[in-house]
Amino acid sequence: MSTKEERREKAHWVIHSASAASAAAASGLAQIPMSDNAVLVPIQVAMLLKLGNIYGVSMLEAGARSFLSELIASNLGKFVARTAVQWLGGWIPFAGNAINASTAAAFTEAIGWAAVDDFELNEK
Repeated sequence: MSTKEERREKAHWVIHSASAASAAAASGLAQIPMSDNAVLVPIQVAMLLKLGNIYGVSMLEAGARSFLSELIASNLGKFVARTAVQWLGGWIPFAGNAINASTAAAFTEAIGWAAVDDFELNEK
C-alpha cells in the first residue's frame, strides 16, 4: 500500500490532467452556453473513478455520477456563479474562451480535491 504522500501525488496528477482537459473543452465551447457540460461531466466522472482507484474506493460510474451530483449540490453557489460567468462573458470571443476555460478548470480542480479530502477522511 502506498503512503498518503504517494497517493496525494498521484491524485495531484489525475486532478490537474482532468482540469487541463476541462479547460480545453470549455474553451472550445465557450460561445454556446452550457454546451460544455456534456463534455465536462464525463471528464469529471473519469477523474473521480481514477481517484477512487488510487484510494482503494470501489466506484462504479453511477456512484461517481452520484458523488459528483452531491458535490455540485453542496456547492450550488459556486455552480450558479460559474454558470452566470459563462452566460455573461462566454459569448465574447477570446475573453469568453479564457473565462470559460478558467472556470471549468477551477471547478474540476475543486471537485477533485473535495473527493480526495472525502476519501482521506474515510480511510481506515
